Amino acid sequence: MLEYNCNVLNWNVRGLNNPARRKVVRDLVQETRATIVSIQETKLQSFTPQLVIETLGPKFVQSYVFLPADDHYKILQDEVGVHTVTAKVAAISGGEEWSLTTVYGPQADQDKINFLGELRWISQAVLEKWLLIGDFNMILHAADKSNNNLDRRLMGMFRDLVHDLRLKELNLRGRKFTWTNDRTHTRIDRAFATTEWDLMKPNVLLQALSSRVSDHCPLYIVGHTTVPKHRGFRFEAFWPRLQGFHEVVSMAWQQDVAISNPFLRLHTKLERTSKKLQKWSRSLLGNNRLLLCAARILIQILEVVQEFRELSILELNLKRDLKVRFLGMTAVEKLRAKQSARLSAIKAAETGFRLFYLQTNARRRKNFIQSIRVGSQTFYS
Repeated sequence: MLEYNCNVLNWNVRGLNNPARRKVVRDLVQETRATIVSIQETKLQSFTPQLVIETLGPKFVQSYVFLPADDHYKILQDEVGVHTVTAKVAAISGGEEWSLTTVYGPQADQDKINFLGELRWISQAVLEKWLLIGDFNMILHAADKSNNNLDRRLMGMFRDLVHDLRLKELNLRGRKFTWTNDRTHTRIDRAFATTEWDLMKPNVLLQALSSRVSDHCPLYIVGHTTVPKHRGFRFEAFWPRLQGFHEVVSMAWQQDVAISNPFLRLHTKLERTSKKLQKWSRSLLGNNRLLLCAARILIQILEVVQEFRELSILELNLKRDLKVRFLGMTAVEKLRAKQSARLSAIKAAETGFRLFYLQTNARRRKNFIQSIRVGSQTFYS
């Protein structure tokens, strides 16, 4: 599978008519290696190619509509609203396409209501894979503000919008708030995505960077299509249901261990048992995903052949056997996804893969350690 660098940088930066501020933005773009950049509240009436070069660098000058895109993505279609800019972007090196909407929420209450209506209208025209990011100038929860001066009516309307559009908020790392005037702190800069976009980028991280010259923190999204594989031992929850499991465990555990230390004896027995179980699982199941793909292709081939001639008895038996095995291998994948999602209260038969994969992605992002500080040094993962 092709890997598309999806590094989205969003910043309500203010004052890009100042060359020094443009230099700060350009340094941040180069530092984060952003592939898509959206800027709000620039105090500029227009953005010329020269300003794009000064602010973002020469890579972005080829394609921009208040939304620059470099050689990783190109803009296929764009639409400018009252408080939003929406673009359909596509990867240069492949067919990956999705919609991106950047927002700059208004101040007045009635304008905020109109702004939410604009988002509802936009949702009808975007692709299923949709990323929504920017300064909403609204909060979702009381914890998003450092004081109790809250407009709960607007908060409720904002939450209704997120629920009705079935948007999932990306988990913010590193910061609790994204804007401050040194007296009040709020989280008004946010990022939302549809389920389809989240499944397209399962290994996505949202970070809040240093505000530098602004009162807003830049939001930086790093999105990858690949997920790091677990290299260690993982006990599969469905193993005890398979024939031969108890025999393999018993034989591995009862092997003699010439070690007197009880902790080392336990470690050795566990290590032997895990290796035996992994070897037994490989011999019994093999590469389950690869076999699933092969079974799917073979079933399709036999169905195409059946349209031109009658299948022989052996071919019909093979087709039936493949369907039975395909069902079993699908159940195995579903149980694996359920185990990774840690949704013990939900039976695998009650739902599809999508719920489990979304929960697994959310757990991975939550458990990710971005950096560890030891003394005066900071180590990044």
